Amino acid sequence: MRPFLVIAVWIVFVGGLTGYMHTREEASAVQEFRQTVAAGHFAVEVTASFAVEPDPFALNVETKKKKPALVLKVNGQEALSITERLDAGAPVVVEKVGGIVEGINELYVEANPPIESVGRVHAVRVRVLKDGRPLAQESLWSEPGNRIASTFKIKVGGSGPAQEDDHGR
Repeated sequence: MRPFLVIAVWIVFVGGLTGYMHTREEASAVQEFRQTVAAGHFAVEVTASFAVEPDPFALNVETKKKKPALVLKVNGQEALSITERLDAGAPVVVEKVGGIVEGINELYVEANPPIESVGRVHAVRVRVLKDGRPLAQESLWSEPGNRIASTFKIKVGGSGPAQEDDHGR
């Protein structure tokens, strides 16, 4: 009796699964998604509240390449890499930033404070400019004694009229 019960359960289970697989709809082909490059001239301005310098303790596996003090990436592509020391408050402007698309974009900023300022909180201000006008700005903060390594997202609209939110922006 038990062997017949096991065979009946398997027939119901496998038969039900086979029936379901044959009656469900065919999966439609995924349409190709192409991102549209945003129109306009984009620039990014980075200003640190501290002197930026390369991390002396960073592991450097490439002997010919210097360690960066300030790195800016736009959507995963490096837009800026500075290897020398920068003074506090000195803005660094990257003109003709490429890789900005319509929709959501991500900016990554990494900055190393000097060893003398261990235990202090630091900030980096990042401004994104479109055709010379501010599009977005963000202040990125570090934990006391740490370097700044943070991302933030901006939304870039199409070439049509910009939509305003409830606050008129």
